[in-house]
Amino acid sequence: MSMENHPTLPQALAAARTYLAPLQKKDRASRALPVLDRLRGGLNSTAQLQEGTNARVAIVSHTIALLRDVRYAVLKGDVSKLGQPHNPTISPTAFLLLDIILLEGVYPCLSDGVGVPKEKRTRSVSQLKWSERDSQLSSNEKRILLFQYLDDLGALEGHGGVQSLEKDIQERTFADRIAILCEIGANPTYAGYVECNSSLPMLSDILSSSSTSQLFYNLTELLHPEAPAWLRERLTETLSLLPLRPNGVRDTVRYFAIRSYDQNMIPTPSKEDVTPMKALNLASRLFSSVPRSMAPDIWFTDLSTQLLSLLDGSAGPEIAKAAGYIIGTGILGKKVYGKPDGVGWKLFAKPILSNIDPSLGNPEMLAPINQVQSPFNSLVSETELDTAISRLDILLSSHPNPNLTKRFLAPLYLPLWALLCYSAKRRQSKWYSRVSNLIRMFFKMVAGPEQMIKIGQNLLFDGRRGWVFAPGGAGGIEVRRRSNLVGNASTFMERVSDIDLRAKEYMKLLRGDLILDHELGEVFLSISKSWLLGAQPSSETPKALEASDTAMNEQVMLGKIANIKLIQNMLDLMKDKIASYSSLLLELIEQILSNFCHEDEELKAHEAKKAMDLHSSLRSIVSHDEQVPSDETSEHANERQEIVSIALSLLSNLLTSEDYLPSPSQDKALKSIQSSLTRISQLPAPAPPTLTTTASNLSALLNITITAPFSSAKPTAPEPDPLRQDRKTYTLAQNYLMDELPPVRGQGLSLLTSLIKAHSPILDIPSTTILLISMLQDSEDYVYLSTITTLGELAVIHPQTVIKHIVESYADREERMQLDQRLRIGETLLRVVEKLGDLLVGDAARWIGEGCLSIAGRWGKRPKEEADKRRRLETIANKNEEAAKAWGGEVPNLYEDEEEEEDQRADEILKIVEGWEGRDGEEDIRIRASALLIFGKAVETNVVGIGPARVNSGVDLAMSVLTLESQPGTEILRRAAVLLINSLITALDGAAERGKKLSFGLAGENLEAVLRVLGWVYDTDGDELVRGHAASVINALEARHIGYLTGLPDNAASGPSIERAEDVLARRLADPDPDSKRRPVIEEIE
Repeated sequence: MSMENHPTLPQALAAARTYLAPLQKKDRASRALPVLDRLRGGLNSTAQLQEGTNARVAIVSHTIALLRDVRYAVLKGDVSKLGQPHNPTISPTAFLLLDIILLEGVYPCLSDGVGVPKEKRTRSVSQLKWSERDSQLSSNEKRILLFQYLDDLGALEGHGGVQSLEKDIQERTFADRIAILCEIGANPTYAGYVECNSSLPMLSDILSSSSTSQLFYNLTELLHPEAPAWLRERLTETLSLLPLRPNGVRDTVRYFAIRSYDQNMIPTPSKEDVTPMKALNLASRLFSSVPRSMAPDIWFTDLSTQLLSLLDGSAGPEIAKAAGYIIGTGILGKKVYGKPDGVGWKLFAKPILSNIDPSLGNPEMLAPINQVQSPFNSLVSETELDTAISRLDILLSSHPNPNLTKRFLAPLYLPLWALLCYSAKRRQSKWYSRVSNLIRMFFKMVAGPEQMIKIGQNLLFDGRRGWVFAPGGAGGIEVRRRSNLVGNASTFMERVSDIDLRAKEYMKLLRGDLILDHELGEVFLSISKSWLLGAQPSSETPKALEASDTAMNEQVMLGKIANIKLIQNMLDLMKDKIASYSSLLLELIEQILSNFCHEDEELKAHEAKKAMDLHSSLRSIVSHDEQVPSDETSEHANERQEIVSIALSLLSNLLTSEDYLPSPSQDKALKSIQSSLTRISQLPAPAPPTLTTTASNLSALLNITITAPFSSAKPTAPEPDPLRQDRKTYTLAQNYLMDELPPVRGQGLSLLTSLIKAHSPILDIPSTTILLISMLQDSEDYVYLSTITTLGELAVIHPQTVIKHIVESYADREERMQLDQRLRIGETLLRVVEKLGDLLVGDAARWIGEGCLSIAGRWGKRPKEEADKRRRLETIANKNEEAAKAWGGEVPNLYEDEEEEEDQRADEILKIVEGWEGRDGEEDIRIRASALLIFGKAVETNVVGIGPARVNSGVDLAMSVLTLESQPGTEILRRAAVLLINSLITALDGAAERGKKLSFGLAGENLEAVLRVLGWVYDTDGDELVRGHAASVINALEARHIGYLTGLPDNAASGPSIERAEDVLARRLADPDPDSKRRPVIEEIE
């Protein structure tokens, strides 16, 4: 039929509405009839319902014809007037016709479990009684009808997507058309039909031409537990391959993020583009699950391009963090893919490691330097090195993972130390900040004194044997081949000047709380022994030319200078704590002084032997090697004296420390030191007088120290402190919680949680609670979510103290917090309620109940917020007024044509947000909705603990919200009010199932009043979700006996005072005015 032969739009709509009129009847008799029976009267019995014709097919065919007339009429009409989205005069009629076609025509022909479940469809016809699967039609008839319906549901030829109505129909039937194509193309029942093979190419065309987000939304609706195996297999395979599409990874993450927010009942903070942890976990599981049709190498190789691009920030910083979490936790966190030879490690980790340290996995970089022909060739460009550092930073900071941090940074901490010092030398603040964060993260999460000692022993480390950091081509840093120009005076002096800078950076690490206080002494002694006791230089120190004596001499000399500088700086750092390491220091001093005296005796014996040799003078003339004193001997003597001077300085600081008190275990070491001091004080010239004098003075001081403590009685050893380790952990946790690095803060929460679970008495509960509440404002999702978990653990152990603080912070009577902060506290309170369970009783239940009801009620006032809002509006008005004066009139919009649609959308969003904000100083709608939902969860968790009085107040408040607050902007509050009633029903139902006999419940007229209000809301509310929630609650009440809900005895349920919910609902339909009856209350039942 041509378009000209179709009726006009008014005619098509009139015919459709006349046909649908029986479905609008709400009397009890009509509601009990199936849809097909109610529509049968609208057919012409002679023309459309002939004898032998299937009534379903006839009705659906007539419905298709009516819908086709409406669609063609819209296409003929004025696009600008009739084509607006969700046209109030066209869309409801068209969509009801469409639902009839789908639910009475398409779905009865589909196999069980194929299609979108009815409860997930639109709520416009949720109260209609639909048919089940049609068993009267043969498989061949169903196949033919499905092909016909598929053609009828397709876009009108040449008009796909032009009109809004057509676009809406295609979107609403998208999942249904996929279900049809899967049914006739993949169902084994139709495998013998040749023409069914064409459905699979059609399915491929639809899938390839649809966006990733559209496919995710619709395919997941079809993938439910009741879906048959052949359908689940095809849908799962299709879904698993969606990330491989262009921008598929980004669209997948955003889809999970949006779904996560949609499913979150409590209003969320207003921070944009934040990916919730639930969404990250789902996306991570999807990306780490390899489709059965692909090999892991191919799958992850295809994914790596998109993931690494997102990790580099191509879609913004929040998506970059999401990519880091997916790579670090989802892929590298799986042993099979994240092991050293796994495909995940090769694709994501190895390039980062090799760009920071080219020696890793590259034997050529370990070759002697004299084999390198081009010493200044760039190995890693500035861009590659910058990318590697950025990727490493995001990977490790996207979520605290100590194991992943160790795997990445354990082989890199020395190269990172070299890069830190080089960036500090060249004043590259951007590089310095990122590398410093990585080193600090390494030490605070996994490393300890051993790694700190390693850095101190390799203070001058500037790269491996084959490479070194150098200036980059764009003003940054790159990696080059190490130059073989050793022994050069300028190079040597330059490295000497670097010692001060490196020592300063090392002291920053020691002062940065990266190791514990008791570990500081271990670091000092280990570094001191490497020089004071004559240890050899570390093997990590680069050796440019192993055969060059000059190079070795320079390296040894630089090492000595670096050690002296470090020891001096560390002594200054430790001077106030030196008594804490007294035993270790005395052991070191004893070794140094004993070695010095022993070597001095050997020298004296050697001199005496030479004096007795009659031919010593002749041999001294012939042999140049035994010239005494030579420069080498003199240099060695000076070095020995300098070492002893440092040891004497250490001893002086220890003995003069106010906190030092010698113990009996140190008596042997002290006497040995005193003996050595006596011998040093008696050294003849050329020993420096300052050395002998210092030794003499310290010997006298040590004699007093030795005799004083033991002359009378031995000091009693301090009693062991059982909480010593807990105190250290608590202090460390507090320091970590204040750190600027998110993974470190996460580690601090982990330490604190361990103390809470261990019931440690060291915890100060009020201060810990306040500290954790302040942590809820953390900018990192996983930090504040971990804080919620920690607060939940603390609330279970100390419910009264913790819950009181949380509720007071949530109420914020003094208006110190922003809305986002209070919403996060509300989320915490919800988790605490869930965690407490049956422990939600007494004061805890009272504080939560009364606090939430107070916040949710309209009597809460926020005068400070109202004043701030007025000032903000006045500022905007003044600016607009000044702009108008400067322009000489209203300021025009120079981009009106381009931005009209965006401005309209922005105005709509602004109106919604303004509707949320409290009027005349009242509470914000979002925080009120949050409080209602928390109260509902508390009722659902332990209705007995909340008590009848507070439950009664909650129901009364919910009814007030539903009847009095129907203005635009309060939709989320009404949703929460309906969900509160649903929580009460769930709680009463659960109590009955568990055999709990309650003395209160909804009964009689009270239930009737609740149903009347809910029915009125269902009939009149303008928000689809509110109506949907109301319908669900009404259905729940219809499905239960009143006595079952109230907890009455079974024999009482049959009494005359108990009515069926459906009878009450029928009376409500006859009298829909909700204000004509008294308000509902919770009645106590004798």
